Amino acid sequence: IDEDILEEFNNNSTGHILAVSGLHVGFLYGLLRFMTARRRTLPVSILIIAVILLYGEMTMWSAATVRACIVMTVTLCSVRIRRRSDLLTSISLAAFLILTYQPYQLFNSGFQLSFLALCGIAFLSAPIATVTGETLAVMLAVQIGTMPVIAYSYCRINPLSILINVPV
Repeated sequence: IDEDILEEFNNNSTGHILAVSGLHVGFLYGLLRFMTARRRTLPVSILIIAVILLYGEMTMWSAATVRACIVMTVTLCSVRIRRRSDLLTSISLAAFLILTYQPYQLFNSGFQLSFLALCGIAFLSAPIATVTGETLAVMLAVQIGTMPVIAYSYCRINPLSILINVPV
């Protein structure tokens, strides 16, 4: 991607759409669930986990991809063993596994942004949803959750980023 285009995306706070992230794993997961017509059989779950892991391998296992793969694998396994899946438990397991293998990931802004985005969803989306509705609340929770690290790491906050990222 041309440097000017990348800079433009970063300036308007939509550069995340160009990075390999958990968002893309989520899109892949949603597509696979749509294609399997929401069948909850063991072979379908194994196939989805295999495709997600293959995607992780193809993208060289960024922290956000590892996090998304772990969270989605835990979610699919919980369905198989008929247990409730909990977002905070899943992201805690993902953080523990990533930091056990690579402790210095803690200082990586991609790691921080990925986990803060999910923590924003877990903690902020319900209170925001009472005002805005669930879909918009998730997007706003991600923006609010990641804003401190963006401000600190990149020395800028685009006040319009919340509005810009809703259609993105």
